[in-house]
Amino acid sequence: MVPSGKIRTFLNGHLLLYTPEKPLSQFVNHIWYAKPCGTRGRTVERFLPNGSMDLVINLGEEPEKVLCPDAKDQTLKRFWISGLQSKYVRIETPPLLSMIGVEFKPGGAYPFFGFSMSELKESSVDLDLIWGCSATTAREALLESKSDEEKFHIMENLLLRNLQAAHQPVIQNALQMISMSNPAPNIRALANAMGMSHKRFISHFESIVGTTPKLFSRICRFQLALRTIATNNHKDLTSVAVYCYYFDQAHFIKEFEEFSGYTPGQYLQVKGLFPGWISD
Repeated sequence: MVPSGKIRTFLNGHLLLYTPEKPLSQFVNHIWYAKPCGTRGRTVERFLPNGSMDLVINLGEEPEKVLCPDAKDQTLKRFWISGLQSKYVRIETPPLLSMIGVEFKPGGAYPFFGFSMSELKESSVDLDLIWGCSATTAREALLESKSDEEKFHIMENLLLRNLQAAHQPVIQNALQMISMSNPAPNIRALANAMGMSHKRFISHFESIVGTTPKLFSRICRFQLALRTIATNNHKDLTSVAVYCYYFDQAHFIKEFEEFSGYTPGQYLQVKGLFPGWISD
């Protein structure tokens, strides 16, 4: 049982990222596996909004705690699906972290669940409430697996068994136009280009993606700012604001702080290996 995709290793072998091939590559950015590290204590990590949703299976005994800035904290135990987040969340993880999960592409979770993704926004739901015993069966198989490759194969099979629908081409085209445009397109004009009324387009987009096109556009611009900072190592943050089409420096700082909890200058001091991930 060897998966056909590519496995990359980070953090001295304690984090593995697996990129599946088709058909899963249409919906999934990567499957990740965080392996236990003997020197690691209980940590708090900050994850910044990226427009995607995540599925997580805890292979350890201790639960994970989600510390939300504007909502009630959640304790997550065995497996869950996390909806799209519009603000950062802080995750308190146990000392011997052992978890595996899926980062879906924007709009990529919908074909596996088949209900409006807006129902999951800003929250996490136990996976067995949606997929029933298949989540439990997969977790048991993961605990018994003998290799990293076998774990990724089990996750691929779990996803394939629960794939219910194809992509929604109209929304996928809209997502591509929003994510690749700088500045972001006008939403009303985008709805017209998709052959839909403004109201119907927003409703359909929110159902598939989990948020409105306006908020998704803002998240895309924020992610562009993170990538620009990471790629060019900008010290002049004014140029980042201009490149990402923020109205002015004050707008850039306010929006950046809303999404991350840090000003851009503070983020430069704490940014980690991956844009959008910070060890608090």
